[in-house]
Amino acid sequence: MSPELGVGGRTRRRRIVVAGAALLAAIVALSQALSHAGGVTPAGAAPAAGETTAQTDDSIPAREVTMFGASPKEASNEAWGIGRSQGVAAVVRFTSESGWSLAPALQDSSGKPLSGFALDQPEPGKYSTPSPLAGQMTPDGSGALLGTAPVTGSGERQLLLVRDPGGAFKETGPLLSEGEAGAGEAALKSGEKLFGVDQPPMVAALEEGSHAGALVVPVDEGGERIEDSVLHWNGEGWTREQIEVPATSSGEFQVLAVGASSPSSAWLLARLSANYPTGSVALFRRVLGKDGETPVWKPVAVEPSGAGEPLLVPVQGGESEPLTVVSGTQSQILTVTDEGVWIDGVRTDVQASSTIFVQAQGEVGGRILRAWCKLPASAPEGTKACAGELPEALPSSGGRSFAWAGSSEGGLGERVITGFGSGVSMRLEGNEFRPVTALGGTPHQDVGGSYGAAFSNAREGWLGQQLLPVHITLNPIASRLSPWPVPFRKALLALAPQPGVPVGSHSSQVLAVGDQGEVARYVPGSGWMPESLFGSSGLHESTRLRAVAWPTPERAYAVGDTGKEGEPAMWLWRGETGLWEPDPAAPENFRGNLLGVAFDPSNTARGYAVGEGDILLRYGKSWEQEPAEQSGGLGMPDEAPCSPREASNAEEAKRCSSWADVSFTSIAFAGSEAIVAYRILPSTSSEQYRGGLIVNSGSGWHIDHGAAEALGSNTPYAVAALPDGGAAFSSSGLSEGSQIYERQSSGSPWQATPTPFPGQTAGALALFREGGALRVIA
Repeated sequence: MSPELGVGGRTRRRRIVVAGAALLAAIVALSQALSHAGGVTPAGAAPAAGETTAQTDDSIPAREVTMFGASPKEASNEAWGIGRSQGVAAVVRFTSESGWSLAPALQDSSGKPLSGFALDQPEPGKYSTPSPLAGQMTPDGSGALLGTAPVTGSGERQLLLVRDPGGAFKETGPLLSEGEAGAGEAALKSGEKLFGVDQPPMVAALEEGSHAGALVVPVDEGGERIEDSVLHWNGEGWTREQIEVPATSSGEFQVLAVGASSPSSAWLLARLSANYPTGSVALFRRVLGKDGETPVWKPVAVEPSGAGEPLLVPVQGGESEPLTVVSGTQSQILTVTDEGVWIDGVRTDVQASSTIFVQAQGEVGGRILRAWCKLPASAPEGTKACAGELPEALPSSGGRSFAWAGSSEGGLGERVITGFGSGVSMRLEGNEFRPVTALGGTPHQDVGGSYGAAFSNAREGWLGQQLLPVHITLNPIASRLSPWPVPFRKALLALAPQPGVPVGSHSSQVLAVGDQGEVARYVPGSGWMPESLFGSSGLHESTRLRAVAWPTPERAYAVGDTGKEGEPAMWLWRGETGLWEPDPAAPENFRGNLLGVAFDPSNTARGYAVGEGDILLRYGKSWEQEPAEQSGGLGMPDEAPCSPREASNAEEAKRCSSWADVSFTSIAFAGSEAIVAYRILPSTSSEQYRGGLIVNSGSGWHIDHGAAEALGSNTPYAVAALPDGGAAFSSSGLSEGSQIYERQSSGSPWQATPTPFPGQTAGALALFREGGALRVIA
């Protein structure tokens, strides 16, 4: 087998990460040595007073979380997201006091667990993530989620989940069809759906006393597209609220967005018919009925336009240009505060990205306080700009917007817009928007866009990302790490603490090995000191070393790749000489790639080295390959390494029946129990690895079936263990991605960690105890 191993289920070259996963093990080995440094701020210049810091957060207990809102009045800086945990939809919650945690499970309308829920994902052929607009939260903790759930047999149904403050997200009562609804009950008209295939979901959560309410605009994706009403869930039942559509647009009227900061401050934006200039949009506001009458949505007269007339963008010189919303926009275009509404769109004269703030004037009036535009480079010379300038064009997909009423200059309040490239967001400061840099982002992994955002105020919030969300905050968590100078530049891949000395003590040494023959020793009081590999000719060798073990004070073993020129893969350090040399106990003419080496802590004469191409070497007076068959406590397990998934596949049947095609990727000792991770490619055409753990307590190797049950379809990679029997291993898989499994002691069950591993497959692990509980560094 080649030196390329599968990561995440597909063949991918093993990456060497400078100061990467293996160096994290040094945090354990040197934890006490580093403790004197105390808390320090993250690398880089300290932020200015009042400026935010961006930090990633590994502790979120779900995968691919879409951030959808914040509720700071319920708990300090409370934020919400929805992702997947253990294969099912899971809502996650953050507070400043408790950090991230799993929220109560989703419920159906009867209060039983709801299975198979998925957040609405418009245009699934174009976008691979749900819409961040399908979830909404209010400051007091009321929430709403639009999505689907499977129905008995086949197919799916659309549904709305709401959350009362302090409760769980629960399905509302049924929204019946026209023929099923009784007197006074709201119903979906023929052709209507709660949300459509090609446009963003239109939902707004409402605070309605002790219950959560919600507004949903049902869509009709048929030919005429007359969307003339809003559905209201009031905590007990559904009602339908009429939109007063202008007579000139009665034959064609499409709602584009709805938003609310309270039941009395709810707005919607709609596209008017072809009787108006192309692309014309108008603003409407919810007017509460008197004496229990059903609210009505009335057109708003936004100066200088009349009620229900097209919105205009004021430009310099006292003139105005028409505002439109480009078809296919999947970003948030309406953001509501108690004082008015922000509207995002495009100036039709030069296709300039624009945003305006409309201040409420009475029940159905409004005036534009200010407009901002980003004129394109193609704009003709002399094109009039808006009063304010946007640093860059607003995102057309994945953009989120958050706004707060306040006493800022001009009555604009505060606002944050997310979803720009490279993790940038925009924050309103005074009258102008300023870019705020976050962390990274690539063309395939944006920050604060596809995976949403959640802000409790303009300087405290979260930007969603596929692997790790980014925290924007004025109160960053101080780093407990500090730079440690080293006299070399090669990548370190593995470490081993000095035996017989408490790990991490100030008197403890550490050995480190890595790429191109890099070997270093930490000497207390002196720091890291480089050492060299000397071949039989006395010359320095540059073997890539992947693992190191230090079983006795006078002997250490390092293993890695056989070099192109035949450089040894196995090395020995002798305490009496203080030098590294090719291990004389290595098998004669050995060539191979070794990935791990470990020794029994209670019997240092017992050890194993493992690697690619079925290499499992047992240490005695010399290193010897384990026999292919079990006999007398030696040899490979009697059981087959895997079972063919297709009985008709002759290649799978052959490869799964023998250990000859297995690679062993890692080894560790949990007390006297040796634990080895293995993987195999049953079919060379599928590139889908499978694998498990084999264990040996001295009576022979056998498959760990408890680990196999926990793994499911995942494949293990790295293992680590403690002398008391605690252990952990990392895995990868196509369905649930990377995961860490742990057991608290020998014989206890393997369980996935509550927080999934937030990156690709962990290539190295280190374990320690904290208050008796097992802790893993990966």
